[in-house]
Amino acid sequence: MSTVNPPAALGANFHSSGLRQKVDQLMDILYSGGVNNPMDSIEQLSYLLFLRLLTEKDELLASLDKKNYQRIFSGKWARYAWGNFVTLTGDQLFDAVRSAIESFHELPDLSETGKLLFNRATLKIYDRPTLRAVVQVIHDMDLSRHEGVDLKGDMYEYLLSKLSTSGTNGQFRTPRHIIAMIVALVDPKPGRRVCDPACGTAGFLIAAFNHILEQRRGAGRKNFPGGNLTDAQWKFMEEHAFTGYDNDANMVKIAILNLYLHQLEKARIEFHNPLTTSKGSPYPGLTFDVILANPPFAGKIQKESILADINLATRDTELLFLKWFIDHLNPGGRAGVIVPNGVLFGSNKADRKVRELLLTECELQAIVNLPSGVFKPYSGVGPGSGGTGFQPVAPHGQDGHATLNIRQGAYLPHWTREGAIYAVNFRLADSLPKSVVEAWNFEREDIVKTARQMKRPLSQVEGKRLDKLFSERIEKYLDEGQGKCWMRRDDVAAIVAGALQHFDGQRYRLAAWCVMPNHVHAILQPLPGHDLPDILHAWKSFTANEANKKMGRSGEFWQPEYYDHLIRDEEDFARQIDYVLTDPARSGLQDWKWISRGPGSGGTGCGTGCGTGFQPVAPHSQDGHATQSVWFYDLTADGFSLDDKRTPIEANDIPDLLTKWPQRQEGPHSYRVPIEKIRENDFSLAAGRYKPVVVEVVKHDHPSKILAEVLTIEERIGRQAQKLMGEVGK
Repeated sequence: MSTVNPPAALGANFHSSGLRQKVDQLMDILYSGGVNNPMDSIEQLSYLLFLRLLTEKDELLASLDKKNYQRIFSGKWARYAWGNFVTLTGDQLFDAVRSAIESFHELPDLSETGKLLFNRATLKIYDRPTLRAVVQVIHDMDLSRHEGVDLKGDMYEYLLSKLSTSGTNGQFRTPRHIIAMIVALVDPKPGRRVCDPACGTAGFLIAAFNHILEQRRGAGRKNFPGGNLTDAQWKFMEEHAFTGYDNDANMVKIAILNLYLHQLEKARIEFHNPLTTSKGSPYPGLTFDVILANPPFAGKIQKESILADINLATRDTELLFLKWFIDHLNPGGRAGVIVPNGVLFGSNKADRKVRELLLTECELQAIVNLPSGVFKPYSGVGPGSGGTGFQPVAPHGQDGHATLNIRQGAYLPHWTREGAIYAVNFRLADSLPKSVVEAWNFEREDIVKTARQMKRPLSQVEGKRLDKLFSERIEKYLDEGQGKCWMRRDDVAAIVAGALQHFDGQRYRLAAWCVMPNHVHAILQPLPGHDLPDILHAWKSFTANEANKKMGRSGEFWQPEYYDHLIRDEEDFARQIDYVLTDPARSGLQDWKWISRGPGSGGTGCGTGCGTGFQPVAPHSQDGHATQSVWFYDLTADGFSLDDKRTPIEANDIPDLLTKWPQRQEGPHSYRVPIEKIRENDFSLAAGRYKPVVVEVVKHDHPSKILAEVLTIEERIGRQAQKLMGEVGK
């Protein structure tokens, strides 16, 4: 049986190596020294780190080939070698470093894009003591491989995460070992053209390069990565194999520096937005054998900006990117990409069309569900252009940070928790008969009174009872269209939809929402400083006033109370998203347009980061064979803790995943689903719909034995009570 080699050495990572603390120290030094713009800080640190790493690479290659290797740091560039900076201070240090940075565009074999972007590069650390301190810290950093793992890519990613922390231009970062896992699944070969159309720091491209080298390790005197590659294969890899696009010029600069350090200075990295501009004519123009990506899911882009040839009626970037991937794969091509959970079960026409294309015009081979928390600490750090995803709050007692509060509403208690995600439902004033509301309130009170008295959240059993009660008593009537159903009017529905989205990313993150004719669903995560009751009050008061003005009426518009459900875990999150997005179809509303999935409805992590974590679709091939079955794998552990620290732990499903992958073996975490079953479920790819239910047989003692044990215990209690009575009598 063929196997896939796991990514090398998952026992160490950037966050457990001590480098994270060094980077934090550098950022603090720069801030204190007057470099207050996070982008400037990251740019300057990237330049200095590049100079040190390039010097070390130059020295290593010179030692391996003393006769033929032409040093980079020779002639004019000799004075820019890192070792020279360490001994300088004051103006001499400033002038030397500035001259080096301003000469980046002269680096040998630098691409035309690199020459253009670095033409105006300069030093912005003007305070001389600060520059000296930064150089010393970088000089003291241990940048060697840790347990065989090269941590420099993670260091770049961590630097860039500071942008998200500052709330500007944040991207969603992909851990190196997750990148390596996806690359191992796709298994790119020599002679193939590889593309990442949202390349960031070029992590996927470098991982693909290293994978090919390791797979072609030679024997004997050629026992080194790439030892079995021919000269022609080396030339193709260095000059033609790798293409990356990004619509952020700063990302492109860092990607070029990163690739330069990995012998890929001639890789084609361009400042380009593939969703708005085509490369070559006619569309799709340039195509590829392999696509690897974790594109930024920024929500929506302007309709007029979208490349018409993509031919997908949506503004959602996650769907547009997936369609772009399909269009730009060569016959027989393979792709491994990360998508948010919502893509797998969204009910809009565009969602369904993309899934149908993946399943009928491509061979969708696998969906790997990543655990909540896998994208930490890059997720959950503020809304940036990359999207952050959503994190379900852990059940009470499993999260040392979240605290539970119980707020008494007008009629009902509401459970709230810092950082939580909620599914909320609020409805028009006349949407339910009074008798239905009273019956529901009475039965709900019976369920929640114990939890309220003990000041704890609902247990799983209580939560399920409450969900069932809401479904039977409330949703049944709402979906039947009771009352005036004001939101059947487009002008009124537009007011409500606009209010839901108005403060998305500022006061809360919306995972999904749906404006039905007589009620509203929303799944959201309040941001720090904003409470769920305040958010709901703002929505309801504004929309009530505007809708009444629009219709020329007065009086009560919304029911005073709302229903909220604190989401317990990732499975609960996926179930709630699925319910919201499919509610119009269940109610017989065809092509209902007042519905949307947010950029973080996939987790992780946004996430985990996020949100709920994100799910790689890895890989699919465009070779004329439609999908026969899809292999699902539920990754529950990745070798690191799922908190912000991400420390190494023993639990790790990645080796098992890679072992089972070639034959698509089934096991405790993996199962196959035939295409017929997926088609029956309207091409939904939500894992929860297909996961096998394992029933464990529980063996109970015979009732007579249990009763005998009870009587024995009672007898012993009686004897001890009699003895105690005797002692009391004394």
